Amino acid sequence: MNRTAAVTAREAAAKIRLEGVRKTFRSRKQGDTEVLAGVDLEVRQGEFLAIVGPSGCGKSTLLNCMAGFESVSAGSIRIDGEEVRRPSPKRVFVFQETGIFPWFSVWDNIGFGLQGLPFARKHEIVMKYIRLVGLEGFERAFPSELSGGMKQRVEFARALAVDPDVLYLDEPFGSLDAFTRLEMRREVARIWQQTGKTCILVTHDVEEAVELSDRVAVMTRRPARIHAILDNAVARPRDPDLAEFRDLKDRIFDILGVERRV
Repeated sequence: MNRTAAVTAREAAAKIRLEGVRKTFRSRKQGDTEVLAGVDLEVRQGEFLAIVGPSGCGKSTLLNCMAGFESVSAGSIRIDGEEVRRPSPKRVFVFQETGIFPWFSVWDNIGFGLQGLPFARKHEIVMKYIRLVGLEGFERAFPSELSGGMKQRVEFARALAVDPDVLYLDEPFGSLDAFTRLEMRREVARIWQQTGKTCILVTHDVEEAVELSDRVAVMTRRPARIHAILDNAVARPRDPDLAEFRDLKDRIFDILGVERRV
């Protein structure tokens, strides 16, 4: 394949493309704060990309820009060739704190974005995702009756029920205890493999990034750019005790400038 054909093939495979993305927050009291200083990034169709970086570097800001919740100060973000200017129902966020409605049952929460569909079709979709996330038998339970991990499953099912093109995951396991976090990581890997959605995860947890992603983008300190993008060739399902897993973690920590003590 010649160089022109290779570039064309690469561009065709890109689901999301960021070019020279800058973001500056302006405040009369505090002055300008430059958060993103020229981010270039491509996300492939159906891949799971993790974004890590120092605390406060702008990871969540970048995700908000990609989802259309924040406008960029310069540069461009395109999804399927169309510039992102506002949020879209085809691009769904899953946050650290669950946004499920406490007054709705599991069934009603998952079906919230399906208003207007005939009941039979809505029920079919809701039950499909209840089964996918392993919540059979809890259809009529309310959030107050669920564990933290079960609430997060409802959140993922509700996001998937509207059939989005892209899932943005902003520290989705941050509020969970350590055991539930491990369990949910494995569940998300399973769900991603079954649905084939394009997923972008922002996390401060390097092990989480390595366990879930096809590639890991490492950001610099603020004002941030992409310092490196690492391919993740560790075979799934991934065992954190494998040498390849540990080696990739150590490479990411080295890029971040974090000293590892054995």
